[in-house]
Amino acid sequence: MDIVELYAHCRRRKAALKEAQNDWTSLWRQTSEYIDPTRGRFYGDQDDKPRKRNWSKVINSTATDALGVMAAGMMSHMTPKAQPWFKVTTPDPATSELFGVRVWLDEVAQEIRDTLASSNFYKAMPVVYAEDGLFGTAPMLVVEDSREVVRFYALTAGNYAVGLDDQGRVDSLWRRYSKTARQLEQRYGRDALPNVVREALGKNGDQKFWVESLIEPNPDERPGIGPLGLQAPRFRPYREVVWIDGAANGQNGVIDVGGHYEAPFVVARWNPVAEDIYSACPAINCLGDVKQLQYLEGEKLRLMEQMSDPTLAVPESLKRTGGARLRKGGQIYLPEGTANASIAPAYMPDARGLAQIREEIATVEQRIQRAFFYQLFLMLEALGDKTDRAATEIVTRKEEKAAVLAPTLESITDEVLDPVVVRVFRLLERAGRIPEPPQVLANVPLKIEYTSILAQAAKAAAVGSIERTMTFVANVAQATGDPSVMDKLDSDQVVDEYTAAVGGPASIIRSDDAVAQIRADRAQQQRQQQLAASAQPLKDASQALKTAGETVPEEGSAAQALIDAMQGAA
Repeated sequence: MDIVELYAHCRRRKAALKEAQNDWTSLWRQTSEYIDPTRGRFYGDQDDKPRKRNWSKVINSTATDALGVMAAGMMSHMTPKAQPWFKVTTPDPATSELFGVRVWLDEVAQEIRDTLASSNFYKAMPVVYAEDGLFGTAPMLVVEDSREVVRFYALTAGNYAVGLDDQGRVDSLWRRYSKTARQLEQRYGRDALPNVVREALGKNGDQKFWVESLIEPNPDERPGIGPLGLQAPRFRPYREVVWIDGAANGQNGVIDVGGHYEAPFVVARWNPVAEDIYSACPAINCLGDVKQLQYLEGEKLRLMEQMSDPTLAVPESLKRTGGARLRKGGQIYLPEGTANASIAPAYMPDARGLAQIREEIATVEQRIQRAFFYQLFLMLEALGDKTDRAATEIVTRKEEKAAVLAPTLESITDEVLDPVVVRVFRLLERAGRIPEPPQVLANVPLKIEYTSILAQAAKAAAVGSIERTMTFVANVAQATGDPSVMDKLDSDQVVDEYTAAVGGPASIIRSDDAVAQIRADRAQQQRQQQLAASAQPLKDASQALKTAGETVPEEGSAAQALIDAMQGAA
């Protein structure tokens, strides 16, 4: 299609994507207003200007703190920078156990980790987790970068809309953002810009313009060339159209039509239902509790103010003295004859009402914290510092909490982490930074496994079953006094299964062939030692006989008498 048709297509898709979002926008505005006004960019219906951020509705910050703890907990327990949180393997366990394959897979995984660490991935992901918990949807751009290979940009609600393919996966992203005229020139070049932007460059290069972008599957996609599938931008699997709305020139405001080999974005969705594009989340689920909490907090403050500064009942005779407002250290002059006039509160709220409000506030706060999985991410602190807590009890608690969060973990790994790792791998591959794979991996797809704390907690049942089986068999052998029961265990397979379950580094476990060679060498060495040990007595006996044959008996000795007798008999 030509540029005019393309522009019209983009505007139609934008309208359709935003219409599907209308039912959620009001909820997003409320969660932003009552929990974290710094998030979300919502605009007026007429003036198209961003609404001002207002913290006046956040009186009690329990929900705000719980959101922050949840985002930090997700970051430190799912994608921690300080430790490996994923590994690369193959669908076939036997292939993954080959030593050369394991070493190559570890090298690839480490290259991806190093690339993520050198980029801004670990700055963008906390924003994604917070947006996901607050709005239920959190897009993040995964953009190729000439210096760092990849850069990440988390988006906030109000600035985007997404669409699904026929299998319910997010495949389209419209977004709006502001750029200065100088930034647009640096990115796209002066010749691609509309006249209004060129004019601004000569007057005020910092003047801002609204830029819009639509990323979607490319209907003009063509197969790539070579092993890396290289292709011209306009024929790549994903197309990105960028335009400045309202600044049309001969190209109707379109300033760039680009392409991507993989989707240059991921979208976290908390737990979508059926064909829903967007999803509920902890903040939306407990929005009623958050509103109630803010109301109760206001009532508590009103009662406390009324109790500390009540309305006073003052005799009418004191009306001209300046009245009923008393302050600490102040003076009031009474007319003669009114020395015993009394000033007392006209109404004093019952202190029990204040206690009841405080109890209700504590109850609502607990409900909000449960909605944000507060105890999951502060588990060790919640368990306390008591030394009588057994390690098995803590592990059991982790398994229980991870089971509660399992649907969200699956959603994040499927819609965010998997695409990010694959996208970075492909970028590194095209940059020539992936080592040549072993021949056995030709045409073999790779598989991603997660080894973070939450991922391991979700798989803790497998680890626990291995440990319990080993303990049970050892106890049986000890109780019966029959160590042959240990023959029932395949100790080599136990080590392989346990290492895979806990995500241990592949380089510390030898391959089956290497273990077999080590055992064969050890058995041969033992046989040689046994032969040497059995040959020593024979050697000693032979030496003794030889010595006896060469020895001359002394005259008059028993040996000489025996020899004389044998000779006489002969």
